[in-house]
Amino acid sequence: MNKKLIFIENENFIGEKKNILYNGLLANINVLIIKDIELCDYIFLDNRDFNKIKNYKRDYLKKLVIIDYSDRANDLFNTECLKYFKRSIVDKKNMKLIDYNREIIPISYCLKQEVLQFENLFKIDRPIDLSVFFQPGGNNYRNKMAGFIKTNFTDYNISVGLCGYSGKTGRNTIQKPYYKKMLKSKIVITCNPDNWEGDYRTWEALSTGALVFVDNMLTPIINPLINEKHVIFYDRNNLLELKNKILFYLNNLELAKKISQQGNEHALKYHKPSDRIDEILSYL
Repeated sequence: MNKKLIFIENENFIGEKKNILYNGLLANINVLIIKDIELCDYIFLDNRDFNKIKNYKRDYLKKLVIIDYSDRANDLFNTECLKYFKRSIVDKKNMKLIDYNREIIPISYCLKQEVLQFENLFKIDRPIDLSVFFQPGGNNYRNKMAGFIKTNFTDYNISVGLCGYSGKTGRNTIQKPYYKKMLKSKIVITCNPDNWEGDYRTWEALSTGALVFVDNMLTPIINPLINEKHVIFYDRNNLLELKNKILFYLNNLELAKKISQQGNEHALKYHKPSDRIDEILSYL
């Protein structure tokens, strides 16, 4: 097949624009990045570059593909385009998908390109029973869950608290202390933010070969993560249930390892940056 010619604003490659779009385009054999917006088949626009649209010719909008990885589910960039992909599409307070007044295609985060180099994940000694990379204290779900784990698993070798940098630095870099700790962990427990769905932490944990616990998610994605096959889903409003699930897998480590391996293989097969590009192309 002929390669699709993609134009992407060639400056300020940070965040998802670099981790997913740019790296995905570079790794994908079906596309070619070009610098001539006139000759391209599609314009891929990261939400951070939305101000560029005001300078576009009207014909450009017919090949404009907006990829919106912003957090706020209710916010849309109100412009004409060919297709609109959005990560945050869930009303977390009511746990339902938002009904938009236009076509919105769900898109998820994915693995980062750098983690594809990890090897021998299932031959590593993992002395830490479970790790949680949130601080205890505070009123949000992540803090409550971290405090619950710290209080209820004192008989186990656990790690609770931040490791490395948080915020933009954490999202945009590969931090060795953080990954090293996950590589030493049998179980990594993560949780989506209170007000939106989808973060890098789930994919980061899957990349290390730990058994990943994550709270229930509604966002429909192609080749989804399946409960008790790739990850363990839990109800973040029922921490007692979470405790029982953790204890079950700590007492059934061979099953835990099997699921963690299946989860890692699934992520590597279907959720690389280049796979996100194929996913986008499938709708165009």
